Amino acid sequence: MNTTPYTRCRVHPRSYIIKTPFISAHYTYDMNICLRDLNKTYGHGDAKTHVLQSVSLTIDSGQFVSIVGTSGSGKTTMLNIMGGLDTSFTGSVTIGDHQLEKLKESQLARLRNDKFGFIFQQFHLLDHLTALENITLPEFFNRDPKKNIDPTKRAQTLLDQVGLLHKQDAKPTELSGGQKQRVAIARALYNNPKILFCDEPTGSLDRLTGEQIMELFQSLNKEHNLTLIVVTHEEHVAKMASRIIRLEDGKLISDDMVQHHHEEA
Repeated sequence: MNTTPYTRCRVHPRSYIIKTPFISAHYTYDMNICLRDLNKTYGHGDAKTHVLQSVSLTIDSGQFVSIVGTSGSGKTTMLNIMGGLDTSFTGSVTIGDHQLEKLKESQLARLRNDKFGFIFQQFHLLDHLTALENITLPEFFNRDPKKNIDPTKRAQTLLDQVGLLHKQDAKPTELSGGQKQRVAIARALYNNPKILFCDEPTGSLDRLTGEQIMELFQSLNKEHNLTLIVVTHEEHVAKMASRIIRLEDGKLISDDMVQHHHEEA
């Protein structure tokens, strides 16, 4: 296991975020993720199943991390807990200056909407809406709509960033799997998230298309300092991240940095 002290929770000073198509210019706390003695169980008595067992780690703001494990290893459960989607756990989960187990559901919902983006294997696009309309959906859930942002122009900017501006009027049924996932990525970026939580984002795609999606993630991470956490069971996908966390039977078994060939030059 990598001996880098990831399990130490660190508090960083405020840092300035430069304006980009994805991230608005403003001061913000670094959104470091810290898990301390995280446990999750299902059932009771003899039927109790330990899904996560005493997991402790830290993910620094701006890292690109893959979480790898076989089915039932706890990787998706851990992702859902970090994303504030699963609140039934023991231990501590801190993201930035937010301790998730102490937040009310309304506070968690606001955090998810304002700071997190979610990408799933099945895309979850609405078939009766165009690609552009699917991307603007988060605007309908914003408690404080951004009056200085035109939803259509925002969606077009994001479509251009993922290489699909020419498909803005297409319905999901008219798009390939890779194109659907790019629309889902653009939608996840609509509110300028600080962290993208991705659950098997390449699971429904062929290998080449999946690698193209991971290359897009690499670009988002490097060019915009976006934190990416990708759950996968595919080794070739995991190795495209900069750090690989491995789970087995709910336990953290390894945590290693990845050295890419282009970084050695």
